[in-house]
Amino acid sequence: MKHPWTVLMCLLTTAAASQFLIKQIGFESAGAIYCKLWESILSLFGHSHVLIFTAGTMLSLGLPFWILNAFFVYVDLTAKPSFVKKFKIQPDKNFPVEWKMVKKCISVVNKNQLISTVMILLLYPATKRFGMTYLVEDLPTFSKLLQQLILFVVLQEIGFYYLHRMMHYPLLYKRIHKVHHEWTAPISLAVVYVHPIEHVIVNMIPILLSPILIGAHISTTWLWYVLATYYSTVHHSGYHFPFMPSPEFHDYHHKTFTQCFGVLGFLDWIHDTSKEFRKTKIYDFDHMFFSFRPIWSDEQK
Repeated sequence: MKHPWTVLMCLLTTAAASQFLIKQIGFESAGAIYCKLWESILSLFGHSHVLIFTAGTMLSLGLPFWILNAFFVYVDLTAKPSFVKKFKIQPDKNFPVEWKMVKKCISVVNKNQLISTVMILLLYPATKRFGMTYLVEDLPTFSKLLQQLILFVVLQEIGFYYLHRMMHYPLLYKRIHKVHHEWTAPISLAVVYVHPIEHVIVNMIPILLSPILIGAHISTTWLWYVLATYYSTVHHSGYHFPFMPSPEFHDYHHKTFTQCFGVLGFLDWIHDTSKEFRKTKIYDFDHMFFSFRPIWSDEQK
């Protein structure tokens, strides 16, 4: 991401202003509706905390992943609709993608999602220990929700950057991380196309643990998991679509292997591991855009 500090400042400003907005534009009534909705969700799971955390968390991670990937995989396999090629970051690679590659990818993804399921089951006792909440009366305020999401973003960035960079040490890269880098032009499914050890350490721990350790409400936890799944999937998609986060930063990592280890980019800036990326034309395109025309021209690519 081109301006990570700007993003963080925007989030902090939004959190600070949220209480004013709640009073001014009627979020209190929306909150009442949400409370009723949450009560319905609790009833759906029989008010069972273990079922809410395990089954609900599996759904919050699995549903957005497969809904997004249903779209991206269709585009990758068929190269249709044809106009999407204009938004492909590396249009000369994996467009369309061979079915045998997608099939191999799905096989690895399914195995890793089974590992995720086991992790979720094993983490339930930790949610009790650290006081995760479930009840309607414990639902967070809008301000608290934003503050916790900002905390999760920062902690995930720290965890992912250093654990990911650790995976690039020669011994670990050769035995573990090399699997993920089979995709030099990644597709969305490649986000979970990793060695099982990497899946646990790099993919899951930085995302799963933060809400549990601070005793966040399960609704906040689910929202964070949905957002993290969405962002990481788009990050690997290989397409820079309008109104979606820019994948340029991580796509460049897959092309070069030695740059851009984080998600937001501020730790890469601190450790100078994005200096080569910042010298490229791609850097100028590394932001969300709001036009149905590609952000670059064919010549600029």
